[in-house]
Amino acid sequence: MQKFADNLGSWAENISELLNQLLQASSIRPSDWMGEDVWGELDDPTHQIQSKALEEYRRFSSVLETLFKEQPENTINTFQEQREVVLKVIQQQRGQNTYFSNCDQALKQAKESLNTQIGLLNRLYTASQDGFLVIADTNALLFNPNLQGWSFDSVKKFTIVLMPTVLAELDKLKVDSRSESVRKKADQLIRQIKEYRNRGKLTEGVTLVRDKSQIVAIAIEPRFSESLSWLDENNNDDRLLASYLEIVRQRPHDRAVLLTRDINLQNKAEFAHIPFMEPLELPGTA
Repeated sequence: MQKFADNLGSWAENISELLNQLLQASSIRPSDWMGEDVWGELDDPTHQIQSKALEEYRRFSSVLETLFKEQPENTINTFQEQREVVLKVIQQQRGQNTYFSNCDQALKQAKESLNTQIGLLNRLYTASQDGFLVIADTNALLFNPNLQGWSFDSVKKFTIVLMPTVLAELDKLKVDSRSESVRKKADQLIRQIKEYRNRGKLTEGVTLVRDKSQIVAIAIEPRFSESLSWLDENNNDDRLLASYLEIVRQRPHDRAVLLTRDINLQNKAEFAHIPFMEPLELPGTA
């Protein structure tokens, strides 16, 4: 399972390829009346590439912007400056001054700006570089409530992260679910999680299985004013995604994965290039 930062690196490579395609079909020419170099007109197929590149880059940069919210001002300023360079190269309005003498130069600058942004992300080192964080949704917990029995291929140690939205859903299900089985599982999970407090502060993390797994409960709700603009704070899936971003903002070099069987949540995670997996990969769930 890749780190989120690795996913963003792969995403940047895809955008770089779109930039290649775009600039190969673009043109820069001297202005007829200003004496400066300006962008030429794009044909319809190239407009399609331009639209795709713009959509991908805007989503990519919005994720980076979310991760950089609490970084020093010089980091944020550098990110914003490099973002403007990439956007100008992609948007290349007809007749607009390019500041570049040819398309190769524009492509080189856009790629350098893209790499600079990834470099800013790679500077965000944390104390732990080898953590594996499992951010489970409610259905994943109900699917396999034996948390101490969880394991993952090629992962020696991991931490199960419980988000406020998920705990609230479990509390609601143990009372309101129409299914008796779901009510019992939710109640069992809540009791089990409360028992873990006997091992220490749950909000700081306690041991599930020695030298294998921990569990931690996050107490603070996600800050939507500092998250992706398309997330809806009234939607529980979106709240979970916002919580995920809060965590990787502070620990970008740990591997953090969403554990979910929910197809809609998976689609949203994929849209933001957030790693996810299904609890079917856990033992005892077949």
